[in-house]
Amino acid sequence: MSKQAETSDKEALEVFKLLFDLGETKAWYKSLVISNFWGEKLMIWLEIAQLFVFSFAANYEVWPLHWQGMINDSLISVIFAADFGTLFYSDIIEDSTTRVIYSYLWLIVSGSLIGLYFLFKFVIPLPVLWRIWFERYYLILAHVLYLPIALGLLPAAFCQYDNCWDTSAVSQLIMSILSFCVTVLFLLGMPIYMAFYIQKHLITDDPEAHEDFVKQKEMEYVLQISHAWLTERQYLFSSYRRNRLRVYHRPIYELFVLSLVIVHGILNSYQGTKMLVLTLICAIFALYTTIFPVYRCMSSSFLYFLGLWIISANMFLGYLKAANYDAEALVDSNMTSLMIAVNVTSAILLAFLMGLFILFRFQWPVHLKTVKNLALGYRFLLADLRNAQKMILILRAKSNYQFVKTEPINGMIKILREHYNLLYNENHPLQYTVLEQLDILDFLKQKVVNQTLLPCKRLEENYGLLVTVINRRWKEQILMSPVKRRILLKLYILRWILGRYNTTPFNSGFNYIGKGVGKRQIGIDDLEMEKLYNKLGKGWKEGLDSSDEIYNSPNIMFSPANADNNAWLVINIHKAQEANNLDWLTNLTEKALELNSEDAKKLLIEIWNERGEKNLHEDLRARLYQP
Repeated sequence: MSKQAETSDKEALEVFKLLFDLGETKAWYKSLVISNFWGEKLMIWLEIAQLFVFSFAANYEVWPLHWQGMINDSLISVIFAADFGTLFYSDIIEDSTTRVIYSYLWLIVSGSLIGLYFLFKFVIPLPVLWRIWFERYYLILAHVLYLPIALGLLPAAFCQYDNCWDTSAVSQLIMSILSFCVTVLFLLGMPIYMAFYIQKHLITDDPEAHEDFVKQKEMEYVLQISHAWLTERQYLFSSYRRNRLRVYHRPIYELFVLSLVIVHGILNSYQGTKMLVLTLICAIFALYTTIFPVYRCMSSSFLYFLGLWIISANMFLGYLKAANYDAEALVDSNMTSLMIAVNVTSAILLAFLMGLFILFRFQWPVHLKTVKNLALGYRFLLADLRNAQKMILILRAKSNYQFVKTEPINGMIKILREHYNLLYNENHPLQYTVLEQLDILDFLKQKVVNQTLLPCKRLEENYGLLVTVINRRWKEQILMSPVKRRILLKLYILRWILGRYNTTPFNSGFNYIGKGVGKRQIGIDDLEMEKLYNKLGKGWKEGLDSSDEIYNSPNIMFSPANADNNAWLVINIHKAQEANNLDWLTNLTEKALELNSEDAKKLLIEIWNERGEKNLHEDLRARLYQP
């Protein structure tokens, strides 16, 4: 498993210890570790800071010089939104050439983000869990960079400045076209992508049922008994309430940001109109989040809509200044004091609220008490569910299942079925978690059954030899030299021992006599096999020679030494057709091609047409159907 999964597993063990070890104590503030409390609050603070940076960029030309200097010296624009354009306004925004170069840099950033997603999603083969973790943190990074990319590209792309086409007209045109392409792929694609996955994984329209469902999945993820919260991208909507489109708040917020930047870019030369429209958009959005709190956690909702009203106030002051409203408070010296009073007071208020949240332990809806209530009395059930989840993650991480045993999977399925029967009788919500894990394990078990070479005692005892032979088989091109013939012979013998492949020893020839089944002539092939028996250990030769199952099986092809090859092939082809044994037919096809038997080839073509050409190996099919 990945490092992140191991870390989560350790945290889950700590939660188990806290839940069920009565002697274990933990400070109350550490219980927030198992919730999304801090992560959600941090994202809200970041969004408010980015919107403040945008309000400063939109009002830059009308703000008092003293206020501009204070904001620039604090580097707020760069820290929260990477807005170098506002910090170096005279060098970047007012100079057309530098502005185009600056926009090209943001094109590179956005193009890298788009390319990074497609690279890790479709090109680089990552384990399932790694890909899930990558997508989660990629979406967080894309959300954080959403406003900086929009602010770095769209105003310059619309280019409502006086000197847009003075110089570098071709570069400006190319940059505008590329910026609109990025707008479609990234700035519009991101919210559409998230809205699609949110709609796909919602299970109910009932707010109470939705709340219970999200709580259940968060609790399961906290205890590491299910990763559905992560694998089904429930983190995209688990912070928000269900009704009135609030569950889609994340893509709605991004569209809100995009609309602000588009208005800023299009109406840049009409400062008064621009600020009026921006103020209305911010006020409407703040009013919506106030009337319909979007977050499940009330402290987050309160912090969020208060921050949006602060941004709306800044926009409104900018509108009054841009509209040349005649008031004593809007004189530059008074305006600076007013801006400081509004924003410093707001920052102190937000910090005070955060202190209250911490002091009164306002927690995420799923916290330690919730987990205790849901998990009380089910300690051993949760331990089994965690083991089942760990087995699922390990099996999903494997590239093949050739050496995976089915017994542990069957044992885990049996345990989960017993748990499910008990939970079903009690109508406990964890029954659906058990059922989900049973479905996944049944699916993985079928894949293991179809691919595994185990159990095979002889194979397990000589696994190292098998690996060596197979590695040599794949690293060398098998030609007809004696050494390579022996390597290929050993490979076929090992497959023969497994009993899962129907093969003919490659260089055995026709060294069988027709005096009873299993009677053979001694030849060079037996000497080569003797060397293999010595490597495999004592008892192997006796076990093979006395195995009636091997020599009496119709899947092992041999013929009398004096038999007519064509007649022998046709007889065996009819037998394989009656037995409906495709492996036997494949071996007979190879033999018919070696002997160039026209009668056998015609018969085989008819059979394969009936059975399906795709069931025959591509190389043999091409040779058989070659005119």
